[in-house]
Amino acid sequence: MIHPSVSHGERGQALVESSLTVVAYLAVFLGLVEIGQFLYVHQALVERARTAVRWGAVNAWDNANSPTEITNMVLYGSTTIPPGVQPAFGLAASNVTVSRPQPDYSAADRIVITVSGYALTFLTNSVVVGYFGGQSNPSNQIAGLTIQASCPYEVTNGSSH
Repeated sequence: MIHPSVSHGERGQALVESSLTVVAYLAVFLGLVEIGQFLYVHQALVERARTAVRWGAVNAWDNANSPTEITNMVLYGSTTIPPGVQPAFGLAASNVTVSRPQPDYSAADRIVITVSGYALTFLTNSVVVGYFGGQSNPSNQIAGLTIQASCPYEVTNGSSH
């Protein structure tokens, strides 16, 4: 028997409205998580590049070793590769370019680091693929992002200022 205060066509209305509301809130929440993930990865890489360029600016430049040491600072947070540690955020040495365009100890002498070509895969892509099966979709990546950090070279003829 149907309760007299509920009309015959409205019995599932609350359930349908609740499901639509939950779906909308879930979509907004996952969108915020994705934006947060992007901002975190980008800011972490910017900080690594800035730390590496500062290290390069205050240490004596050696054409044979300095670019590799600075690249390692970006990838591992250390001038040497720690045993068993993977590069940050899936980067490779080929993603990091270290240059000193005008090595003449003048005011224009700078060290420039460019981190390019890293791809950020959205978290929801992994969740959807894991739940529903299938293959990861590369269109769910932000690819080709570039970060550049630059700092004046502060060592004069092998000695610090």
